[in-house]
Amino acid sequence: MMTAFPTRVFESDSRIRDAQELSSVRAGSAIEPTAFASVRRRALLEGCKWDPQVGDINTLSPFPLVMKSHTWAYLAACAESLTAESIAAEEEISCRPELLKVLGLPRALRSVLAAKSRLTPAAGRVMRFDFHPTTDGWQISEANSDVPGGFSGAFSGAPAGRESRDGLG
Repeated sequence: MMTAFPTRVFESDSRIRDAQELSSVRAGSAIEPTAFASVRRRALLEGCKWDPQVGDINTLSPFPLVMKSHTWAYLAACAESLTAESIAAEEEISCRPELLKVLGLPRALRSVLAAKSRLTPAAGRVMRFDFHPTTDGWQISEANSDVPGGFSGAFSGAPAGRESRDGLG
């Protein structure tokens, strides 16, 4: 039987643990406007960040979010668990083609996915989960299992972050 996805990351964790994890994230100091303009430009041109602004709202922040190493470890464990659960759901669905209709997939796609031929094995898989601290604990707003775009953003943003990290401790 297919496992239902949790509404909260790691349902078994207590609210005390969540409160401790949430309090271990803080905003660092904002970088100077000229340095931020450089970071933003690099994100656009080198990191393929095509949506740096939605309406009048920046999607990039001039300050970093700083978290304690135990919070990073907690979120990494959550991501690994969610990845395993996603792969298990894919495997369950591939063995039970009747579930494809329940998902609302178009008939043409269902027939391709329901074919008895084996799926092409992947040399590697990449999944990214966007975690957000909320009053109900850590939540994910989206999971990306089909695009490696996070790599270009991470690689272009990392040097800029290192250049601007003085005083983060």
